[in-house]
Amino acid sequence: MAADNRENALVVHVFAYPTTDGGQGPHDDGVTPLDEVSVQVFRGSYQPAALERTGRTSGDGTVAFSGLDAAADYRISVAAPAGFRNASRDALFFEGQPRAWDPRRKRIRVRKGGEVVVHVGLVPEPVSVRGRISLPGGTKAPGVRVEARSVEGELLEASDTGKKGGFTLSRIHRPGLIEVRPAALVEIGGRRYVPAAGKTNLMVRVRPGGTAAGVDIPYKVAGAEIRIGARIVHKADGRTADDPFDGVTFQLFKDGRSTPLHEVRTHSQTPGTFRDLAPGEYRIVALPPESTNGWRLQRTRPVVNEVLLQVTEGERIDLGGIFEFRPALGSLRGMVVADRDGAPMGGVDLLLSSQRPAPDPVQRTRTRPDGSFEFTGLAPGPYRVELEQQVVTVEGRRWEQKGQDGQSEGGWLREVAARQTETVPAFRLVEEEHLISGRVLRPDGSPAAFVTVQIFDSGSVTGRPRDNVLTDEHGEYRYRADSSGTYYVRVLERNGLAPQVTPVSVHSETRVPDLFTDTRPFVPGPSGADGRTGGNGSGGFPSPPPPPAPESDLGDFPFLTEEVRSADGGRADGAGPGAAGGVGRIVERELREVLGWRPRAGDPKGFRAALDQAFTVAEVAGHTEVTWRPRSYAVEIQADLGAVTGAQASLYNRAQHTLEKVLPLLDGLTPLRTDADDENVAAARAVLRTQLTELVGELGMEGGPRVARVDQFLVFLLGDRATAQTAAKARPVPPPGFGGLRDPDTAGGSLGLLRDRLGLQRRRINTVDEEQNFTNFLILLDQIVGLAESWQSQRDFFDRSKDAEPFLGTQLVLLSRDLEVIAESVHETEFAMDSVFLGAAERQTLELRFTSVQEAPMFVSELLDWVERFAVEEGRQLIDEGGRQGVAVAFRPVLVKLRDLVRAAQVTPAGDQDPLRMPDAYRRRRVQRALAELALQLQGAAERVGRITAPVEDPDRGPATRGNAQGG
Repeated sequence: MAADNRENALVVHVFAYPTTDGGQGPHDDGVTPLDEVSVQVFRGSYQPAALERTGRTSGDGTVAFSGLDAAADYRISVAAPAGFRNASRDALFFEGQPRAWDPRRKRIRVRKGGEVVVHVGLVPEPVSVRGRISLPGGTKAPGVRVEARSVEGELLEASDTGKKGGFTLSRIHRPGLIEVRPAALVEIGGRRYVPAAGKTNLMVRVRPGGTAAGVDIPYKVAGAEIRIGARIVHKADGRTADDPFDGVTFQLFKDGRSTPLHEVRTHSQTPGTFRDLAPGEYRIVALPPESTNGWRLQRTRPVVNEVLLQVTEGERIDLGGIFEFRPALGSLRGMVVADRDGAPMGGVDLLLSSQRPAPDPVQRTRTRPDGSFEFTGLAPGPYRVELEQQVVTVEGRRWEQKGQDGQSEGGWLREVAARQTETVPAFRLVEEEHLISGRVLRPDGSPAAFVTVQIFDSGSVTGRPRDNVLTDEHGEYRYRADSSGTYYVRVLERNGLAPQVTPVSVHSETRVPDLFTDTRPFVPGPSGADGRTGGNGSGGFPSPPPPPAPESDLGDFPFLTEEVRSADGGRADGAGPGAAGGVGRIVERELREVLGWRPRAGDPKGFRAALDQAFTVAEVAGHTEVTWRPRSYAVEIQADLGAVTGAQASLYNRAQHTLEKVLPLLDGLTPLRTDADDENVAAARAVLRTQLTELVGELGMEGGPRVARVDQFLVFLLGDRATAQTAAKARPVPPPGFGGLRDPDTAGGSLGLLRDRLGLQRRRINTVDEEQNFTNFLILLDQIVGLAESWQSQRDFFDRSKDAEPFLGTQLVLLSRDLEVIAESVHETEFAMDSVFLGAAERQTLELRFTSVQEAPMFVSELLDWVERFAVEEGRQLIDEGGRQGVAVAFRPVLVKLRDLVRAAQVTPAGDQDPLRMPDAYRRRRVQRALAELALQLQGAAERVGRITAPVEDPDRGPATRGNAQGG
């Protein structure tokens, strides 16, 4: 840098680092020399009088000061140009060594006859980029992400637009050419926008310390988008799996055209997408593959293969899981029986194996008490059914399978077809035989025919043999032992030769190693004097007798049928007055949708109660206005006997207010994490909304909510801690409360899932708006925990295993159901009598006599009419008008009296009727069984009434005892 003739020279080199981070010296990549930079040289101090020289850097960033005194100390001062500043460390490089920029402490001496070079590094000031995002029609564009990147793609800074769409990127550490890149897709107000053509990225040049203003980026409305996919539901490893389904082709049609506009195919478990769609009506057709993994498929949702939808401008529709398929399944069934008499064999384990790769290659089942078995849910294809064990134990006896024609290795091969049930031939079992078999050979290896083989017990082989058997013409012998154990086998001693003794352990059939003998061929004599006698000497086995022919099991009376009417009042076949049943079902469905109530015939009070809850009537400005309050959940509204009262009404009312308050908060939650997945957030939000809605509906059920279902919903909502609390309810110690779950960082379940997917943690809060968003989540959590605590305090009133006193309204709902069952039992009793030709006319003349209850005789029809009238009219009127006093004084005594009369009407040891006096039809089992069931229903209703009325306070006589309240 310096000339050769420089003597006692000081050369100052001024350069600029590329970024505000500085660097390690003038040889770093990207450094540039700075020209026209003022440099001053002072002698001894920085006093104005000590100023020695002044100069400016040239194009290479250097300025030289020659002819200085080698014995003096010098200091330098560099005036940083606009947009630059001195580096805080390692900015001064003196004689190749880095020094901190502190020339007051570090003095410079020049070299006599030479030069000293000092490098001074300056860093640029941060630069800024300002601009605005504009949407069509002047719509504000808050929260749009804008990035600043270098030409190499390095992210320099990112920021979101403000409420009016403006943005400022003020901490860009690398000046020069900068790429401004807005978000490729934004969704505002339910509409989607993309940058206008040519505005997806902008290149601006900003000098150090400068600002690029006026970077305006217009957006346009994005084309509509439809996300489409399919799922397949099947069994894997014994469980039901729901997986993405590849290979489904989706065709998109527009305006009724026959040629598809677009076509996508799902692959790699990724849904397809139709993009940039203009507004209008579209039709999507799903074309699944013919089969997959050998399965034939059937569509389960929707039942048709087309979906019609209206698409608006910029709309994004997610149909990722609307199409669902299942394998078209079949089944196998069969029997396991005893071979000797065809008796069913229950408790036998069987094994099913697929003969080609399948998600469930092996299934197991056990025969029922009647010997039958069934494998269901089978994908079409070949299967093999066999016993899991070769020897099975049934009723303490060991059995083995009998071979049959058509069996393959002891099992049956069958082809299962879709939607069909294939029958497997019966497995026939025989008792396990403890067989000993073997072969006797001559010394030359030829079979020894008709040779005596002796069987000895394990105790001795020198005494009397247990039995003798003869070999056949092939030298083979077989012996059936009485039990398992160890036996000794030898050939009968002849000609003074020592016998060969072989021990054998017998369990089922045991093959003995070959025995040898040197006796001559032997022909047995007719007398048997040769010693081949006794036992099963023939080795044969008698064939089992054929099973007896089945006996007829037909009854004395035929089966009668009765006409069953559908819910709309018409017959099941659609004929007659109910032919317009389709319209009735439509009306019923719409009433349930509008009123949130299930219509029931003969329930005008319930209909009026549903109207009052669904509509509000008000006088406004001289006219009447009716406002409908839609219900996102349906609940039974009962207005005859009981209703939602007491603890249930309190819980239900709180649950309603909780749901109305938290649903807007749930919909308004926004993510605090920048990488939040919109689809995962929507799924978590939908799961939480569904669980809350179902929980409220459950708490409003007539007769009280199901405790197990409410507990499970709280587990789903609040996580594992709620699970522990639910398990603790079985202990005598009261379970802990839900207060610990108010901490948002420890909440689990669906709330924890939503928190994690939205990133709702305190450490992510940067602004007041974000803190308000987090506060809404805290309110949502607190409301649900509060509802859980209310349930915890009232839970014992709904747990029927507890001794908590029940609420009257809830118990009256259950009692109403008991009365309906009693009325149905009366009809079933009459129907049973009709089936044995004991008709209505004969029932009016058949007299019942009551000796045990000391009541006057009455006819059968009179007793049944009394029970039915009490269940349908009289009993309901007593409860409705008399309340708890009416139940205690008049209702239960009548119920107990009817129970005793129905019991006494039976022709059994517990009844009063003389079998010799009653006709044969009345004595039939089906009639007596119907009467016994009617008495049992009356007994159950009486017990429930006892729980309602005990204790009852009489204003005149004081509190009554439990026994008095229940009528004895």
